[in-house]
Amino acid sequence: MSDTNSDIEQPGPSPSHSKKKARKPEKWARTIAKTLRNLGKEYVSRSTGKTVSARTIGQPCPDKCFDKVTRPVIEKIFKEFWAIGTYDLQNAYIQKLVHPLAVKRRRKPKDPAHPGPVRTVNYQYTVLHENTSYQICKKGFVSILGLTLDRVDIALKKASACGTSEPDKRGKRPPPVMIKGTAADHFVHEHIKTLPTLSSHYTRTKSPHKSYLDSSLSVTKLYNMYLEWMDFEHPGEQKVKESYYRNVFNKSYNISCQPPKTDTCSTCDSKISLPIDVQSGEVHTNQPPKQAQFPSKEWKEVVLERCCNIYMKKFFAYMISMMDFIPQRED
Repeated sequence: MSDTNSDIEQPGPSPSHSKKKARKPEKWARTIAKTLRNLGKEYVSRSTGKTVSARTIGQPCPDKCFDKVTRPVIEKIFKEFWAIGTYDLQNAYIQKLVHPLAVKRRRKPKDPAHPGPVRTVNYQYTVLHENTSYQICKKGFVSILGLTLDRVDIALKKASACGTSEPDKRGKRPPPVMIKGTAADHFVHEHIKTLPTLSSHYTRTKSPHKSYLDSSLSVTKLYNMYLEWMDFEHPGEQKVKESYYRNVFNKSYNISCQPPKTDTCSTCDSKISLPIDVQSGEVHTNQPPKQAQFPSKEWKEVVLERCCNIYMKKFFAYMISMMDFIPQRED
């Protein structure tokens, strides 16, 4: 059994080697729509399904700020602003060009008993081009950048007292119940690592990170083994649901319960695929191969004697040693 144990592997979690396809968020429709929106281009809204037109320069303001800046400069500023393509950096750009000022003069309220809201700060709006700063009004600032008044107000509210910009937190709130990274998640990985697996012999070059378990196992049976293992190793600790266990098993590990078909020669395949009488060891060629679908310990012992491939002998010797504590399928 020393040769068998040398081929046993204990894989660790590796999402890049998962048997499931890796997620590609950059190709999701909502990610594409978000990218186009931040670039000021036309996109399809994920909430309404309607096509939102691309951003354009707004109408000139009554204070003739467009004449002060000139049209070519405005078009260049507009183009470079939307080329930033990131919501947080665009907010930082707005905060850089808008300067808070103290209120110099206040008007007396008409009703002193109810003065209403009191303005605490004024804002000076500017645009910058080739080290030249142009002071403009708020409406001209919004029109030049192709924004709305609310977008500018939100960007200014995200500026801290030290002048730093608060990052956008939309869609980044952690779920109320988080299992990943907790002790329960650690126990799932710990149990999967204890499963003795076997790597392929002939397909190691093609699938170097793929490992195999006994064909009589399934994720449901592994989960039941996990429950018993938790009661024995970590009594009283939180257990995860089968769906979470299955998700970790499929996405973090490249383990299969189906043995590789290419690890046998034609002689071994003919012996394994045919029903074998366990008592006499005779092969019945006139019967359908039902034994191969539900292999028992005795059947594997007979196959072990008939296999001519050295690696296949190791594989079945290892599987026979595991039959004592692996739950068997019910006929």
